[in-house]
Amino acid sequence: MIFSKEYKPSAKLTKYIECYWELKGAVADNEIMQEALIPGGRAEIVFTDSAFLWYGKDKNSKPVNYSSSFLLGQRDSVRFIGLRDQFRFFGIRFRSGCQSLFTINPADQYTNKLLLLSAIFPEEKEIFTNSALRNNNVEKIIRDIKNWLQEISTGETDDWAILQKCIVEIDSSNGEGAAVRELIYGFGWTYKKAERIFLKYTGYTPRTFMKVRRFTNLMEKSQDKTGRLIEKALDSGFYDQSHFIREFHTYAG
Repeated sequence: MIFSKEYKPSAKLTKYIECYWELKGAVADNEIMQEALIPGGRAEIVFTDSAFLWYGKDKNSKPVNYSSSFLLGQRDSVRFIGLRDQFRFFGIRFRSGCQSLFTINPADQYTNKLLLLSAIFPEEKEIFTNSALRNNNVEKIIRDIKNWLQEISTGETDDWAILQKCIVEIDSSNGEGAAVRELIYGFGWTYKKAERIFLKYTGYTPRTFMKVRRFTNLMEKSQDKTGRLIEKALDSGFYDQSHFIREFHTYAG
């Protein structure tokens, strides 16, 4: 049996965090449950001491074994993780462009990667011991994580604030290529400056970010079972069915 639940962040952090989430369960002995991690334009910090497998882009590759907390960077194509035995994970899902406000390095250093938190925050030993995870006290876990995030926050910048407005416009736009450039110029940026800021905060170029968000938004629309998926894809800015199928394979495997 698999248990999954999301929790809302505090008012102070809701601008930066989409949700906290918990996942726990068990896999039968000697079996592995492989999961596809579909890009959503967001990075996550995940606390765990459970054993799991990281396949990366190739689900048939020889996996790397891990059993400690990690940062899962934003992805530009599907990645694969394997769960086994008993497991429990507690995660922080950042909003697009927000993870780098809590880490020293720019977001593009984490794109498509899984990195152990001990390598990113070597001074933050106690938060990674996961003792809170073992006592099932979700309120305490969230409280400890909230306090930790507030301590390590690097603060907003003017560029970050403009970027967040640009993301809102991208989410409401179906454009690509030239349309993205026009949107960026509307915020007073050159494309080169926009590319630098997008890479720093989102880990993507502006065009790649737009493509990932377009797919993510379409998947959210597809939760409504009315209407055909291909019709929703065309309404979301995909050129034709082959264009949609090609990107669906890239992002969903």
